[in-house]
Amino acid sequence: MPGYVAVNFPEMSLYLGALVLLKKCKLQNKMCHFWVHPINQRRLNQGEFHHLCFELRSHEDRFFSYFCMSPAEFDYLVQKICPFVQGVGSNFRESISVQQKLSVCLQ
Repeated sequence: MPGYVAVNFPEMSLYLGALVLLKKCKLQNKMCHFWVHPINQRRLNQGEFHHLCFELRSHEDRFFSYFCMSPAEFDYLVQKICPFVQGVGSNFRESISVQQKLSVCLQ
């Protein structure tokens, strides 16, 4: 018959089911993406650097065993590498400090 297309209903339902699953997966994936993950948002309050490293400064021998240098040498290195590794913060997120970048490299 002119103007009519033969439709295979099992095949059509398979396509529709696949389309529904694809839509559902896309919606679930959109919900799981973060600009900054909640774990990383808590690093200022709960992170190792902000607690341990500042506490180590009051115990120079422990600081030395952790970083293999004195706090004065650490500060000197921070001062020297600052122009090369300092990031620029934005309205969306704060950049990682030079001290934190250096402490990660030394660990």
